[in-house]
Amino acid sequence: MTNKEKEKIFYQTLKEISRSRNWKFKSYFIFRQLDNLFYESNFYTNFKENRIWGWSAFKPYTVDNVFWEITEMPENKDLPLSFRAEGAFTFRAYNYYEFNLQLQDSENPRQEIETLIDTIEEKLNKITKEVSTTQHFLKLFEESALNACVEKIVCLVELEKYQKAIEKIEYYRKNDIPSGFMFGKKDFYDLAEDFCLTKLKM
Repeated sequence: MTNKEKEKIFYQTLKEISRSRNWKFKSYFIFRQLDNLFYESNFYTNFKENRIWGWSAFKPYTVDNVFWEITEMPENKDLPLSFRAEGAFTFRAYNYYEFNLQLQDSENPRQEIETLIDTIEEKLNKITKEVSTTQHFLKLFEESALNACVEKIVCLVELEKYQKAIEKIEYYRKNDIPSGFMFGKKDFYDLAEDFCLTKLKM
């Protein structure tokens, strides 16, 4: 069996199993909304080594909506759910599990995929119990080593802590920490600051 054939079998099997467990499937990832949270798991393959790797991540469903309100793209809220995982302008999800596995049976990987999704869902259930609100999610980023300036600002805006968000923006600018997002001549900080100032005047 060729590596291309193995890859096709892998993703077809992943598609069948994930859909039977109420996940949605697209190309190389699975995703779903569960209550107020959005989950995604990404799968990559190297069948020269019969290896798969990837990660699982989550975020509050509402944070993308807030991000798009700030960046003046509210129409994105009406796009398919998968866009929250693969869109160029989206709120970064928080990784809760990474995997790098050698497939023992690359020509019939069903049992190994079942076991992997079992693990993903077990870890998903654990993180759901610990983190269920935007406040919890903000704390995750504050306690991590990630340069999550955009994520922290969006969470603060959703929590209606507009003055605190402005203070964060000023701190990031002062310390030359870029947002990583440009929208024409304005970057994310400009749009977020304008958004917060407008809210404070209301």
